Amino acid sequence: MSRNWKELISLLKGVLEKDGIEIIRAIMDRIFEIHELPKNSKTIQRIEDLTEVKSMLETNTKNWEISVFEKGIEKGIEKGIEKGIEKGIEKGIEKGIEKMVIKMAQNGMSNANIRKITGLSLQKIAQILKNVKL
Repeated sequence: MSRNWKELISLLKGVLEKDGIEIIRAIMDRIFEIHELPKNSKTIQRIEDLTEVKSMLETNTKNWEISVFEKGIEKGIEKGIEKGIEKGIEKGIEKGIEKMVIKMAQNGMSNANIRKITGLSLQKIAQILKNVKL
């Protein structure tokens, strides 16, 4: 895109120097006609205005890119926080169930009864109780 603008401006400047302002006026009149601009519009007054438009477009494009990038980072951070909270909640629930299994076993409850209450497999209960002194 940047190359196209430079090329257009270069061509228009060359035409202006070589063939005069009449060709540029005809082009500008056509642009005004296509875009239904009034003849006295201040939209583009000089050939240099086209370079200003190019510069503004490049600046805005860079600003938009930065904005999109920053929004992407924000979204990524939000998702990371959400996932962290979810994992924290899961870990907390897991630890709570493990403590409950240990307390049940310490109070003499059988692994079969612990399984009925917690829904854990006998293998998981045995794994939790493996390092606990009863």
